[in-house]
Amino acid sequence: MPTRIPYGGGSAAAYRPLAAELGERARVLGAELPGHDPARPLDALLPIEETAARLAAELTATGPGPVLVLGHSAGAALATELALRLERAGAPVLGLVVGAKLPVRGPDEPPPAEVSDAEYVADLRADGGLPADADDTLLTTVVRALRHDAGQARRWFDAEPPAAEARLRAPLLCVVGEDDPGTAGHAGRHHEWARYAERVELAVLPGAGHYFVKYQAAAVAGLLTGRLPGPLTN
Repeated sequence: MPTRIPYGGGSAAAYRPLAAELGERARVLGAELPGHDPARPLDALLPIEETAARLAAELTATGPGPVLVLGHSAGAALATELALRLERAGAPVLGLVVGAKLPVRGPDEPPPAEVSDAEYVADLRADGGLPADADDTLLTTVVRALRHDAGQARRWFDAEPPAAEARLRAPLLCVVGEDDPGTAGHAGRHHEWARYAERVELAVLPGAGHYFVKYQAAAVAGLLTGRLPGPLTN
């Protein structure tokens, strides 16, 4: 069962195309993060550790079966923390899929605090991360959440990684878009994920940009199918 963590500033709705492509091959759960819904703009934004603890508690309490954890962009940090917590709790983790993200800061990557709101909006529009009819309420919510998510992810990745024996035992798949500048140098840098998992693999989506979970959902579903236990029987 894939459990999906949205990209920075985003919501679980971003994974609807992927859920549709997976169909009955898996039960799909999406994490709707506090403070990311324009209908509830005053909800508190939470640290990664608190959010992961809540999600892990919900998943272990409901016992949904083997879990494949997905996280995209800034959401990759939360997804990694969640997968580590689930595995420590003895939950069956099929694997971790991290999209459009490398954990070590690139030489040209500015700190989130140095990126203006206008730059965030311009980048989101250019990369297809915003709907064409986004209103001011949505823009305000998305930028607030994105700034928070990016800062939290950077703090988490900059912290000391787990000891070698505490790394994820389930395989980690790093998925990048061939044309995504945010993961430039992925051929030599995807091994940076070995800080968090014993087994690291790389998949490159030809012609894909940053938000491939929305625009190349069929290709992503194809990558996940072989990591799922089989079609649902209920």
